[in-house]
Amino acid sequence: MLCYWVGEQQSHAWMIGPDSFSTLVLPGRETLDREIEALRRAVTARTQSMAGESLPRRIERVSESDHRALELARALGAQILPAARSFAGLRRLYIVADGSLSGAPFPALQPPGSADMLIRTIAVAEEPSASVLLSLARPVSPARSMPLARSMSLVRPVPLVRPARTLSRTRTAAAIAVFADPVYRRDDPRFSPSVARAAGVQPAKQASSATPLVRWAPEDSAAHLPRLLGSREEALHIERSSGPGQAVVRMGFDTTAQAVRQTRWNVF
Repeated sequence: MLCYWVGEQQSHAWMIGPDSFSTLVLPGRETLDREIEALRRAVTARTQSMAGESLPRRIERVSESDHRALELARALGAQILPAARSFAGLRRLYIVADGSLSGAPFPALQPPGSADMLIRTIAVAEEPSASVLLSLARPVSPARSMPLARSMSLVRPVPLVRPARTLSRTRTAAAIAVFADPVYRRDDPRFSPSVARAAGVQPAKQASSATPLVRWAPEDSAAHLPRLLGSREEALHIERSSGPGQAVVRMGFDTTAQAVRQTRWNVF
């Protein structure tokens, strides 16, 4: 568990393990607020629309912002995370943030001494407080749950939906569906002639960045979006963490609006 406390002049972090305990001194509130706000602006730059901005200029601006976001995330990780060796052998990390650190993208940060984001090696979960985490981890005995069960049995349940439309989940149902890393453009390296024919699309004679492929995203005008490499990493990590048969993952040419509509969401 990694806990934070943000102070005016100095902030502190505590790394707590089953048989280990370490501390880390961080910058004060003003510095952290400024750096996290700068990172937030860089990450959300792609969601902003500028009046009179051409498509080539937008692509250039978003690319610059993405590059700056990576630099800011690397610098923030070096300030607020323990060294990479502190995470050796860990499978899951619980983070209890404080102040503006609650808005920090911890899974995307790189610990000092590592070239990988946390999400690539560790399952990261954030909790509002250490006491909440301990309460959720503590098993509930039948004796403690009996009064609640008795009180609930005296109340007649009121259905929130009609019985005929009640959605149920079977034992064999998956827990989560993930759509990630779609193909937006004809110059995507995955868009080879053989792959295109298999997907039912006429392959381009000459691929170029000015030739958007709108076959998969015409409704949202998303053909100008760059490839989301991080979403593939995250989807694969979710699939591994969910366990066998618990995640339905669609990526690349399988990530289409039609696939989303045809998914039986009532089984999740």
